[in-house]
Amino acid sequence: MLKEVNNLVATVEVFNEKLVAEKQKSAMDEIDNKIKQASKVLNEKGADDHFKNKTLLPLQNFKKKIETEYSIPQISYSVNESHEMFEDALENIEEKFRPAAGPEKPIKKTTTIKPADFKQKAYLDTEEDVTVFIEAVKSELLKAINDNLRIRVL
Repeated sequence: MLKEVNNLVATVEVFNEKLVAEKQKSAMDEIDNKIKQASKVLNEKGADDHFKNKTLLPLQNFKKKIETEYSIPQISYSVNESHEMFEDALENIEEKFRPAAGPEKPIKKTTTIKPADFKQKAYLDTEEDVTVFIEAVKSELLKAINDNLRIRVL
């Protein structure tokens, strides 16, 4: 009987390691995407290397942290923290490169819109389902624009 338990535990460990590896890869890809987005903005603004490094380092540290993490909930938590760090990085970039001359243009507040939140069905089966979904997303996007908000789509 003990022999069977050891085999079952080994099977669960293998399965868990596979799940953790998949979650790590997904999380690291997501953070890589955020690093690329921030790098692109920094390059467009002509940021110096010191500011680039200072801005990107926290995101790179989250990626390193995830590489060594073996808890799926902790990986998810780190990804959520990296989202906040990414938003902070974008705000810092915008603040640093705001034009000094002329009337100060206020920084728009950012809102996050997740199109999947507007689905009314688990699956879109018909053209009407697609139309309803698209109209709901469009309505929310336009509402945010009319409220003078900057939109980040997830």
